[in-house]
Amino acid sequence: MLYGKVTCWVSGREFGLIQSDEYQGGIFIHMSDFTNLVRQPRVGDIIEFQLITNKGIASAKTASIVYCSWLKINSFTLEFLKFAKALSRVFK
Repeated sequence: MLYGKVTCWVSGREFGLIQSDEYQGGIFIHMSDFTNLVRQPRVGDIIEFQLITNKGIASAKTASIVYCSWLKINSFTLEFLKFAKALSRVFK
């Protein structure tokens, strides 16, 4: 699973773009690619997702919002989220 930030969201069309440190370029995401979605994504939300490439186009699947845009985001927070996710796999 990768992490990225929503950089663009088109509410009327229910799609947007994600930027991730692990992938160069924008990653397409559609509303139907989210699991357990409580609200529409917003610019600045941190998303956890699987990356799929089809015909050279990167898109996100099995995505979920892990951090809301109205909370302060920094590099330490992202590293902590990655660590917590890895730790949760160890103690399953």
